[in-house]
Amino acid sequence: MLVQLALSLGYHRDQNFSSISTFAGEMQRRVWVVIVQMDLRLSSQMAPPRLLKLQQYDTAEPRNLFDTDFDEDSTELPESRPETEVTPVLYSLARTRIDQMNGLVSDLVNDTREHPYVEIIDLDQKLQETETLLSPIFRWQPLSQSIMVLPQIVMHRVLLQLAIQRVTIWLHRKYLTPSYNPAQFEYSRKACIKSAMRIIEFQQIVDEETQRDGLLYQVRWMFTSSRLKAVFLLGISILCYYVQLKKTHSDVSLGEEIDNSINDLLQNVYPLWLRLSASSPEARRVVQLLHPLLEMDGEENDQTPLATPNKVSPFIPVSGDTMSLDQPAWEPHEDFMTNFSSMPTFPNSSDFRYSDGLMSSSSTAVVSMADLLLTNTTEFDQWMNVSFH
Repeated sequence: MLVQLALSLGYHRDQNFSSISTFAGEMQRRVWVVIVQMDLRLSSQMAPPRLLKLQQYDTAEPRNLFDTDFDEDSTELPESRPETEVTPVLYSLARTRIDQMNGLVSDLVNDTREHPYVEIIDLDQKLQETETLLSPIFRWQPLSQSIMVLPQIVMHRVLLQLAIQRVTIWLHRKYLTPSYNPAQFEYSRKACIKSAMRIIEFQQIVDEETQRDGLLYQVRWMFTSSRLKAVFLLGISILCYYVQLKKTHSDVSLGEEIDNSINDLLQNVYPLWLRLSASSPEARRVVQLLHPLLEMDGEENDQTPLATPNKVSPFIPVSGDTMSLDQPAWEPHEDFMTNFSSMPTFPNSSDFRYSDGLMSSSSTAVVSMADLLLTNTTEFDQWMNVSFH
């Protein structure tokens, strides 16, 4: 209804703003950005295709301006400030550009038609270009070079990186399965695995830096979202799928160096999930999953520590937190975590389509949370669900 109302009011055509004041036109551009993001979010949440496609609107991006740069009496809109200047709109602009790629990927992978592999590579290159063109302030920098950077900026860098890695996984994930020739689609398989590794590396960073002396401690509450936990669950699921898969399909291995890096990463992240398992059912399932994969001795449940006041992770839900909005996205992964160890073989279905979309949103606020939701594929879901019943 909101989309249809905005369309009927002409928010989708920038030329319509010429008949209204400068101030109203810019405000409508900001509103339109939010509507487009909400459309993508609801599409992801409820499963139907998104309503708004790029070719259906030409409304310009909001300008990178402070609210004090113009007002109701302005007759001309100031030029956009350089993207080296952080305004309340800058993060929304960065996230909108990633969301545009998100939408393109969503349209392609949810299409019932088979697309040439060249289209996958083309979208991958465009996604990389989008990351390269991010405002310098939002490009990822090692934490050793970010000591003097505001916590909000570091937070936004993390969220943007997680969004990019998730879209990359979504674009390439189906090529992990044995039904696709490992040699022919090696690029996609490497891209998917490396993005999953990056997600888990960022999980470690967030866990460490949201502690009392960390760079993200002041904004730690921004990392309590169940959607963010879903992204980390996506990353660990992809890595575990790969490790389990190459035990039965040796030709899918990406090489000893990557395999060793994955093993080391899983070994390093295991204590984190083990600690979280004291308060999180999802984390307990991850521990049950990692325990046999890492060939550990003893019972993982006996090692589960109690949560302590001086080591509180942002991934542990806060009191009163609700999962209602995100519940549909969690269900297949709950089954996956519960039954992973009993999985004997992998399906080889050639019918491999994406069943869910991505969820993305941001706002023009200085502190805005990126909506990060994982997606599922038919064959991947079969591996996680069907064979367990």
